[in-house]
Amino acid sequence: MIRNERGYALVLVMFMIVIFLILATAVMSAALGGANRTEKAEDNVQSLHLAEKTLDEAVAYLVAQYDGKAMRPEDLANDMLQSEVDQLKDKITNTRLNVAEGKIISIVPLELASDHTSYSVKLTAEATVNNTKRTLQQEVIISSYPEFLNYAFGSEKDVIINGAVYSPKGSVYAGNELKIDNWADYKYFTIDKWIKAAYPRLDLKDDNKVFVQSLDAIKVHNLTGVTPRGREEGDYTSYLRSSNPLIEDLLGISKNQIQIRSNKKFVSINVEETFIDKATEATGIDTARSEIKNAIDSGNYTAFSDKLVSYGVTKMTAPPVKPTPPLDLNDTNAMNEYLSKKADYDNYIAQFKNITGSKLFDDDLELDGIEYKALEFTNNAQQGINGSSVKWFVVNGDLNIMNYNPDPDEKLTIKGNILVNGDVTISGNVMVDATIYTLGKTTLQDAIIRGMGPVNDRKQLMMISKGKIFINRVDAPSNHGSYSSSNANTLDAFFYTDDTAELYGVGSIFWLNGGFFSKETLTINAVRGDVEDTGSDFNFHITEDEKESRFVIEYNDQFKKQLSALPRIEKLSVQVKSRRLIPN
Repeated sequence: MIRNERGYALVLVMFMIVIFLILATAVMSAALGGANRTEKAEDNVQSLHLAEKTLDEAVAYLVAQYDGKAMRPEDLANDMLQSEVDQLKDKITNTRLNVAEGKIISIVPLELASDHTSYSVKLTAEATVNNTKRTLQQEVIISSYPEFLNYAFGSEKDVIINGAVYSPKGSVYAGNELKIDNWADYKYFTIDKWIKAAYPRLDLKDDNKVFVQSLDAIKVHNLTGVTPRGREEGDYTSYLRSSNPLIEDLLGISKNQIQIRSNKKFVSINVEETFIDKATEATGIDTARSEIKNAIDSGNYTAFSDKLVSYGVTKMTAPPVKPTPPLDLNDTNAMNEYLSKKADYDNYIAQFKNITGSKLFDDDLELDGIEYKALEFTNNAQQGINGSSVKWFVVNGDLNIMNYNPDPDEKLTIKGNILVNGDVTISGNVMVDATIYTLGKTTLQDAIIRGMGPVNDRKQLMMISKGKIFINRVDAPSNHGSYSSSNANTLDAFFYTDDTAELYGVGSIFWLNGGFFSKETLTINAVRGDVEDTGSDFNFHITEDEKESRFVIEYNDQFKKQLSALPRIEKLSVQVKSRRLIPN
């Protein structure tokens, strides 16, 4: 019995030893596996960082070579293809690790703009650490079109945002200072007033950033609950001051979405010089530029008209008076005369459709939506397709696009490239696919501007104005709920002015699907929610929903479909898109 008990005890001891050996082996395996997994995870992180560093070096190389460089658009493609890009393939990012390497493995040129205004490359970087690979891609766009087209809104000088502006898409640029306040200014008739609103919300995604001169150039209004609101330099302090709100509270973005971009690299335009370029293009003769410039510079618009005609631009005759039917419809001679004049009148109006060549209207022109329902180019004339040159409709006076038609379904259509040496006024329902330059001011008076084309590919108005741009709504206050790009009150347009600009989304609605940029100071005032007119002031129903802002700018780059009519700049800018991880 004792012997059996000793045998059982021995077996039990041996069993326990085996169990402990198994457990020890499992613990050791888990520890070794965990170490391997930790090492693998570290390799993953290190290889990703190395791939990012490789792309950073490649992008920095392109920026150093091209950003701000003076070069003609037609020389850009050859330079990119033959020299600079190929050198990137030889670049290898070194580290202190013998088992780590990063390099550019692919440089793919993307579709080149037909007029050579931009060139895109897709860079692919691969990094390896201890046989662990990570691959990243990034697109870089080198362009010679104006830099203002890269932004939802901005200014070469100050950008002043008073209140609850909302921008669901697009970057912002401030060439001097970005000034922010949560109070909005407005006028009730002629009386200056203020309303506490909220700070703006920039719902920036992907490649969208706020570009400033320095972090200290972001200023916050330092008066709390005081009206009238001062707008002088001393009324603002740097947002870096500890007592000021964080950038997340000021703009609704993270700090890494703030980018420093020197205004010395900004690629700007001069509207008058661009106007002269386009008028020269209308003639098809480059040597005509000096004479056209002399006429414009001296303000001699009779000479301007004469020069265009002498260089082959078709001058339209003065519009005929619309004939009226004779009182006696049985009077054969009178009826024949009426029908003849009516045919001439209809033929004259027909000249404003299917325009194939450059034309000059040597007077003020009004398109009323009733008799004159369209000004339309053919696609070839508008875009310069198949090697043909871009054509222009030149108005030697004011252009009034005024749709007086009471039928809301009757749209006045504008399609083409237009030069106006006077003022431009737009009112009523207008369908657009157009680029307009004016040497005067621009006024939108209760205008509904919608792009031609399908809902997901609507064109837009590119309005480039030397003078101020005024956007007015007589029916304010009006309420339309949450912003939508498909709402009829949203303007499909991109605006630029050489002057200052003041925009309001307080009593009125200002919704823009496109962009707005000014060479001088841009000031925006906005609130969220509905507004009613009490007869003595506006009554505001302020909400927290950013989409109910009465001032919304959603960036839209449909202008790329109109590149042939845009200003050409002999200076390059580099735009860097977001990175994308490629599965191995």
